[in-house]
Amino acid sequence: MPIVTKNHVIAGRLGVSYVNNADGDRVPFYVLPYVGGSDTLRGYREFRFKDENVFWVNLEYRWAAMKYINFAVFADAGEVRHNWEEIGFGGLKSSYGVGVRFNTAKRVFARIDVAYGDEGRQAYLKFGPSF
Repeated sequence: MPIVTKNHVIAGRLGVSYVNNADGDRVPFYVLPYVGGSDTLRGYREFRFKDENVFWVNLEYRWAAMKYINFAVFADAGEVRHNWEEIGFGGLKSSYGVGVRFNTAKRVFARIDVAYGDEGRQAYLKFGPSF
């Protein structure tokens, strides 16, 4: 959503994963949804928190400073729980950080993010847009 001009943008994303198992059934650990890493909760390492039910949200302010370089300031929050009913806003893990996006006239092709969470700093170099 542009603010003032198209060079200043607020972007947001929400992710939810819900598992509806029969009693006694479990999702194998290697396919459990997660938060943590460059696409969900950037202040934590990849796959940091895993369980059957996941909720996360990202919010970014993006500024197109130059023709092919954008800067971003972001905040992330999310959590995982075994039971869906336990997910709420009281136990969210959060992180924040800054990033640089390198783009062509049509899309972002690389990004660098540095994020901070309760467990320290994480840095990511990714090829492709954040969202």
